[in-house]
Amino acid sequence: MAKRFTVRFIDSIKPKSSPFIKPKSSPFIVREGSGFAIRVYPNGKKTWLLIYTFEGCRKWFSLGPYPDVDLVKARKRYRDALNGLADGVDPGAKARLAKLERQREPTVNDLIKEYIEKWAKPRKRSWKEDERALKYDIEPVWGKRKISDITRRDAILLLENIQERASIQSNKVLAITRRMFNFAVERSLLEHNPFYRIKPLAKPVPKTRHLDAEEIKTLWAALESSELIMSDEVRRAIKLILVTGQRPGECIGIHWDEVDGHWWTIPAERAKNGREH
Repeated sequence: MAKRFTVRFIDSIKPKSSPFIKPKSSPFIVREGSGFAIRVYPNGKKTWLLIYTFEGCRKWFSLGPYPDVDLVKARKRYRDALNGLADGVDPGAKARLAKLERQREPTVNDLIKEYIEKWAKPRKRSWKEDERALKYDIEPVWGKRKISDITRRDAILLLENIQERASIQSNKVLAITRRMFNFAVERSLLEHNPFYRIKPLAKPVPKTRHLDAEEIKTLWAALESSELIMSDEVRRAIKLILVTGQRPGECIGIHWDEVDGHWWTIPAERAKNGREH
């Protein structure tokens, strides 16, 4: 009569030896009954098994190694597999399908590439900033992990580590990664966004600093003299920024086609807010 498994009984099972077998030990199976069993290997390792019949074929299904999978977990997996069998589901085939889906699941590196190409580039003029932040702050930490393995706790710890190095950068990374994982949810790659409802860790510092009249005079005089070592192009670009009050990128990118007499019109495709100015 099969013995009901207990932890003490499982621990007491030792490999069998035989002088006629090379190596001198061979794996064997101890059964409790109704398909619940454990295989014992020559090196002493043990693996839980479900032995079952599906569509007329005798099959074996691993429920996990002991003691990583303890007796309580093994019994639960055994009952779950039996319930699946009762519903016409082959637990071995189901496990193989889950393994295949796991292999096909994208890594964080895969998600970064897809997000940049299919979302950031078509929609954001500043997509290179997204790419830089993701490659510097995300890839080295999570790059090889599957996207479904990233938890809310992982996200919080990542942002805290970034905050210790660069406070405001953690807020930027939060905004970018939240958008990227939303993109994954929208494409049915994930069920939930681990960054959902995480608040920025750093308080944004408003940019209130500006040059007063005396500072502008001092800078202009320095630009006129030889005290500042720079090219003539950079010198003129800084003057244009001072005179017009426009963004550096817009001033540096000025083209003759945008100038009509004394009027300079920044076209919508070059303006940061996407509106002609």
